[in-house]
Amino acid sequence: MFEPVHYFAPSERNIALGYRICQAVTAETLIEEISEKEGLSRRRVLQLVDHGLLAPDLVCKVLEGHQPVGLTSEWLQRHALPLDWQEKRRVIGLL
Repeated sequence: MFEPVHYFAPSERNIALGYRICQAVTAETLIEEISEKEGLSRRRVLQLVDHGLLAPDLVCKVLEGHQPVGLTSEWLQRHALPLDWQEKRRVIGLL
């Protein structure tokens, strides 16, 4: 089910940036402020949110290059994931 993937995998940078964005949102920072601080468009900030909300074990798999073949940055940007980590694992496991 999990194969080494490198070319289109969510990057460490995108995961870290997504996590930072989620932390800022949790601290009630406005998306516009985050956008300005990170030098990103509002749209790009919103696209990166799901990168920061992956379950820890999925982050480890990505960093090791062992995530499902279909789990790419582009896929994360185009699909809304459930908030529940178990449900995320189920959805991502279907890729």
